[in-house]
Amino acid sequence: MSEADVADRLAATGLAFQNWHEKDRNYIPVGLTALSIHFPDVPGRMYSSVANDDPDILEKANVGWYRTARDGNLFESADPRFLVGAKPTTDARVWQWAVVRLTEPWDIMGAGGRTGTLGVAWCRPGFAMLSLDGEVIVRGDTWENEIGTVRVRTPRHREFLDFARTIADDPSEPPAFRTEIKTWLQTFE
Repeated sequence: MSEADVADRLAATGLAFQNWHEKDRNYIPVGLTALSIHFPDVPGRMYSSVANDDPDILEKANVGWYRTARDGNLFESADPRFLVGAKPTTDARVWQWAVVRLTEPWDIMGAGGRTGTLGVAWCRPGFAMLSLDGEVIVRGDTWENEIGTVRVRTPRHREFLDFARTIADDPSEPPAFRTEIKTWLQTFE
């Protein structure tokens, strides 16, 4: 998979690839965003879900994503750019942040999963998104009986940072991911 392939797959979902995030800003690593939503006391949490057997699953899930993202300040109406986690190559072990712009028409939950960029299948999301200021995380996920979107503020509380340090010190994690986490944690020291 090349950068052009990533751009084409994102375009099919309504996300125009702008470029890969430059390392000028120390954002939370893509892999940590999935873990951040499991802390119940994270301020700014918003949740939207749809049952897997709902006949209007696509429409409701897309509306839920948009409301969660827009109301949570993932992007601004005048400038609908944000970051999305993507693999730069097929064999990459660590996901990177890509800068994207929301375009019309878009289909995050359906086409996003079908293309494999934002999930594993149609209406089976699995994505990480981050606001350009690094403050808002929006995760799309598939659970046993529902799919949905969760929005949280980037966690900075002691429990999460301690948890991130544990992962950064775990030799079973990919070295590049561990380095990414350690670099992000330096922001708080």
